[in-house]
Amino acid sequence: MSTLSHLQTVADSIKIPDWERNAIDTSILTLSNKLYLHFNNIETKFVFGSYDRKTILRRSKDPNSDVDFMVVFNDGGNYTPQTLMNRLKAFALAKYPSNEIYQSSPTVILELGHIKFELAPAKKDWFGLYIPAPVANYENWISTAPQALKTNLNNKNQVCHYQIRKLVRLLKYWNVNNGKVYSSYELEKVLVSFENIFGDFIPKIKWLNVGGGHLMTRKDYNIEHLIQVLKTFKAKHPHLHIVMEPGSAFAWQTGVLVSNVLDIVENKGIKTIMLDVSFTAHMPDCLEMPYRPKITGASDATEGKPTYRIGGTSCLSGDYMENYSFEKEVQIGDQLIFEDMIHYTIVKTTMFNGVRHPDICIWRKDNTLDIVKRFEYEDYKGRMS
Repeated sequence: MSTLSHLQTVADSIKIPDWERNAIDTSILTLSNKLYLHFNNIETKFVFGSYDRKTILRRSKDPNSDVDFMVVFNDGGNYTPQTLMNRLKAFALAKYPSNEIYQSSPTVILELGHIKFELAPAKKDWFGLYIPAPVANYENWISTAPQALKTNLNNKNQVCHYQIRKLVRLLKYWNVNNGKVYSSYELEKVLVSFENIFGDFIPKIKWLNVGGGHLMTRKDYNIEHLIQVLKTFKAKHPHLHIVMEPGSAFAWQTGVLVSNVLDIVENKGIKTIMLDVSFTAHMPDCLEMPYRPKITGASDATEGKPTYRIGGTSCLSGDYMENYSFEKEVQIGDQLIFEDMIHYTIVKTTMFNGVRHPDICIWRKDNTLDIVKRFEYEDYKGRMS
């Protein structure tokens, strides 16, 4: 058997057969109907991803094959991604009580006997669709165009005599058998579009900036894979000077901002915790990015739990963050600890209206605290003149 014949045989064996696709289509229709009957605030819902693009592997070849199903809520812009995921999880628990259901951010997983669904909440505005951002992202939502890759794939597949889908499935099958060293989606995306879009430019450019935000200190970041990718790319294009900006990695998940609860006020049913720190003065990135900080012991708004808006100490009406929920009622005098705040809390602060800055301290392993810098009025005065 020739290599080409072998690859063709493998390609045929990993493709979802008609009987399996029919069973999945029936489950999709059932899921869609249950969503329609359960919710009255869904703008649209549809299948997207590798199943829709017909590049998915059959379950016997990849036990983790799943169907991506997007649910666009017409009131999604009024809530956090976690609130919408809570909705979908509650729906799944109610309508599929005997199946395994769990959250795998930024989606809710529904395991059926023959297929796994990934339910992705979404919102929509004039500019397009938005889905929950990955955990490592500084934003709550990221824009998405789920049909764009499908259109590009269809066009490329037609030009290449309908062989691209087969090639994508073969590469995904290799990826599965080698520990999934690549993201399946990225593999597909790169194969279809990279050389097609940038191929003509690469010989003409001198340097390539591959961007920032590479969280190389994150626990699940594959550093060896990153090194290999860069070496391979450099070997292919030796004339290029490649630049990376892994700045956020040096201050990833470190440094806390400790605040005190000065007061708790209520207006029109909304409880607001007033703190001695300011989003405007101390955490402007939270308003500018926007970036929603984590608070120790708190979560996004959850029904049935004590929930509060978090207010800053400045006079600006926009100096607040929307609702957080806690396991118990917050009391005046409690401390709220904002996590992972060292990256911008120091470098982007302002002294607007003379709002005092928090002390800069070193928290030692033996639980002692060394004050490195304490800000006084003279710091504000000197900054203004």
